[in-house]
Amino acid sequence: MQQSWIELASFLRNQSTRTAITSTGKVFVTVSGLEGSGLALTLNDSENLNVNSNGEVFFDTLIAQGATYAVVVKTQPTNPTQSCSVSGGTGTLVSGDIKSIVVNCSTTRYTLGGSISGLLGTGLVLTNNGTDTLSLSSDGSFAFTTTYNVGATYSVVVTTSPIHPTQTCSVTNGSGSFTSANNISNLSISCTTTGRAIRVNVSGIASGNLTLSNNNSDSLTVTSNGSFVFPTDVAIGSGYSVTVTSSPSSHVCALSSATGTISTSDATVTVNCFSLLAQTPANFSVLNTNQSIVFRFSAAVTNTSCTFGTGNLTTGGTASFSVSTTNLTNDTLTLSTSTTWNPASVSHTFTCTSAAGNSLASGSIAVRYTIPSSTKYVSTASGSDANPGTAASPYATIQYAIGAMNPCGTPPCVILVEDGTYETTTNITVYNNVSLYGGYTPGTSFATRNSSARQTIIQKSTPTDCGGALFSGPNPCPTLRIDPAVTNATYVDGFKIIGATDSNETVAVSVITGKVILSNNTLQGGTGNKAAGLFLSNFGGSNTSDTTMGAILSNTITGGSCTPVSCETYGVFYFSSTGGLFPFLQSNTITGGTCSSLSCKSYGFYLVTASSPDLTLIRYNTINGGTLSSSLSGSESVGLHINNNSVAGKIYGNSISAGTAETSVGVSLGVAMGSFALGDNSLKSGNTVYGGVGGLFSYGVRMPAGGSVFSNSIHGGNVTSSSSATTRGIYSASGVVSINNNRIYGGNATATGSSASFSYGLDISSPSATSIVDGNHISAGNSRNNGTSNSFTFGAYFNSVSSSLNIYNNMIDGGTCSLANSTYTCRSLGLALNQNTFATNIFYNTIYSGVAEDISIPLYFLGTSSQNANVQNNILYTEVGASTRHCLLHDGLTEATNLTSLKGNVFYGCPTLVKYPSTTADNICSGGVVSDGACGTSSISTISTLNVYVDPRQSVTTTTYSMKFRNYSSSSPCTATRILNTLGSPAYDIFNAARPGSVTGISAGAIEYDGTCQ
Repeated sequence: MQQSWIELASFLRNQSTRTAITSTGKVFVTVSGLEGSGLALTLNDSENLNVNSNGEVFFDTLIAQGATYAVVVKTQPTNPTQSCSVSGGTGTLVSGDIKSIVVNCSTTRYTLGGSISGLLGTGLVLTNNGTDTLSLSSDGSFAFTTTYNVGATYSVVVTTSPIHPTQTCSVTNGSGSFTSANNISNLSISCTTTGRAIRVNVSGIASGNLTLSNNNSDSLTVTSNGSFVFPTDVAIGSGYSVTVTSSPSSHVCALSSATGTISTSDATVTVNCFSLLAQTPANFSVLNTNQSIVFRFSAAVTNTSCTFGTGNLTTGGTASFSVSTTNLTNDTLTLSTSTTWNPASVSHTFTCTSAAGNSLASGSIAVRYTIPSSTKYVSTASGSDANPGTAASPYATIQYAIGAMNPCGTPPCVILVEDGTYETTTNITVYNNVSLYGGYTPGTSFATRNSSARQTIIQKSTPTDCGGALFSGPNPCPTLRIDPAVTNATYVDGFKIIGATDSNETVAVSVITGKVILSNNTLQGGTGNKAAGLFLSNFGGSNTSDTTMGAILSNTITGGSCTPVSCETYGVFYFSSTGGLFPFLQSNTITGGTCSSLSCKSYGFYLVTASSPDLTLIRYNTINGGTLSSSLSGSESVGLHINNNSVAGKIYGNSISAGTAETSVGVSLGVAMGSFALGDNSLKSGNTVYGGVGGLFSYGVRMPAGGSVFSNSIHGGNVTSSSSATTRGIYSASGVVSINNNRIYGGNATATGSSASFSYGLDISSPSATSIVDGNHISAGNSRNNGTSNSFTFGAYFNSVSSSLNIYNNMIDGGTCSLANSTYTCRSLGLALNQNTFATNIFYNTIYSGVAEDISIPLYFLGTSSQNANVQNNILYTEVGASTRHCLLHDGLTEATNLTSLKGNVFYGCPTLVKYPSTTADNICSGGVVSDGACGTSSISTISTLNVYVDPRQSVTTTTYSMKFRNYSSSSPCTATRILNTLGSPAYDIFNAARPGSVTGISAGAIEYDGTCQ
């Protein structure tokens, strides 16, 4: 019994000891938000615990059951400075470990900011340390939204400068560190204005896209009325010139205040697109005596918006206008008569304004109608020539109806023709005052007309009257013939007329002297020794305002086909032996025909004359050469061909393109052109010209004996050949050239065989005295050799210059050459002159060498006899990727006279500035003298002064044909924009802005720049 008690006592003692040992606990702490260093916690003022990271930590001291504990922060963290607080830090241990203590740390953060002044534009963005951004839109104080710790560094820069207006903003106190527990508020941003916006106010658009261009480089497209701004501002002191690139469908848009020089405020251009969108009946149609005329406009009108102008639309009663809604509220105006209109061949004008007070952008409305006094009807489906020719009982043939009405007793007489095919074996002759209108829908009693379908077909499948017919007669075999006595009171409208197939020379329609209005037809040449859609002889008025002239309007004309070797086919063939005529052809689509024989040719519009017609009224046409095989030997496709030196006038507003052939030519001027010009230099209005697709050669413009080319957009075409491939923007073989204000692209040449490839922006040989190339944007295209030969590009190439030549204010680019086989040579040249022996003036050009793998040269004088060039105030810079780069290379052996002057030029990107056969200059010495590294005296240094070597830092804009337009900006160096070498001529730049401008000095290159510079 005693032993049992002893064992029990021992057991209880052991149990008591175990309870004492296990009734202690550790103190754990969970830390969050800790960023700095140096945090120290203490437990019961006895144990310190250093904490370096977030998470769970613990003290080593054990707390006994029933004992108290207290955890507090002994030392707060720094770097950054933080404030840490303890939650649940005191208590009494009941059992187990203590895990309910939390330490939360928070950082005291500070702001970074300052003040901004002078901000006028939008889009300013500041960036701190490359990551934190802040957009600002007004003057005053600012602060970044991000806050920063003490010790943080900052570096604030302008990453996006303001635009509209363009400003340069500088940062003061922009970098440093938060060294104390305070906000940074001493940043200072100061903005100065360097450019102003070009704003446009647009009205009168009903629907569609309006595209505007400023300075031929900056584009703006709008789809509604309102106020808009061009993407790129214009530097203060520089010029602007806004033009309409394309108008919304059926709209005409007119500009006000479109040109000027930027001063201290934005420029505002007004664009008025208030237009007549539709007219029923359409012009050159029949207007029945009791029929109303409906005008639909692009904006609201009132019943007093239109007033009668001059003309012969009269009524026996009262004419009145009424307003209605078609697409837009009050957009339609209907002109009605209380009785009937008086019969006449009507030509009348109306002056109209919108409800908002805007005049028509086109100036006025001109209506042209035939109000018949007598009408006959023709139907091939239901008619008979035994019928009386009424709507209920029509004739069957057109020629019978004409015979029944000719002569017209009381004009005008009208023949209405239903759709269908009308065969004839001899030509149908149209006589004076007897008009033909096709397009009437069968089965509608001539009440419905769809003239645009052109399903009223006249054709001569089996001709019996073509013997001996010759264009040179001039007497081709026509399907429809206009009598010489026809006046412009006679219309042919709404037909498809097809030429005959015959071994002679055939045409769809011939007009010899007659003054017909030929409108809204399809004229399709037949097949013959020669073939044309339209033959014109001695056609035209006596001046541009002759109210009696005939007109070729809104037709689709194609040339048919020819078969013999060296045969020719024409969309339009024009011949004149009467001097001083003004042929009127507008808004037509004209295309040359086809052929497949050796050396055959297809012309869209072909003119040969023994007189002196004026071509000013040939406007707004689309003129194309035909599509032949590019491998057809000797073949040519030509858009417009003029083959007489007595031609006068200025053609503009047309789209002219070659088709496809071994040689393709957009515009071909066969001889010296005298007073004729392709484009209008005073209006700065030209044509769009494309060189087509050639098998060996393509030309935008080809001139064997010089000519005047103004304000056109010219593409040299495309050639892919297993032989040599050559494309040219403009080519002239000799004579006086005047090439001004054009955009000229050399085209794309690809050779795949053993011959070289070439692309020329300009290729001018033997220019005569007084030749000038001024204010153009010129670029070679792309020359690619995929075969086993070389590749060459020339921005502008002049050969055998032996008389005065001025090259002013051009932006010239050497294009891009490339090779598949690097063993051959790839060479790009900006401006090249071969055998230049006369004093050529090369002033104010921006000349870029282009892109080449091997040789890249902005200005190159080829030929050992070259000399006497005067080179001043140009920018010459090279493509850095080429292995051989000279800014100016001269092959002339008479080095003392190679150049007469080398002044005020900007060189950049070329290891060698100027290289002669035995003299090299690679340094700019005191006074801007170009010399060697030792600044020695040489044939180069003695004629040079005021030159600089500096990056012009020009902004580059991609324009039409992916051409690069280079302009100065506020980051450009003053050493390039303020050259102290003022020349007496020219006194203008590429945009016709004055030289010098409003500041001291003058800008090198094509553009005069008076804005902020560095």
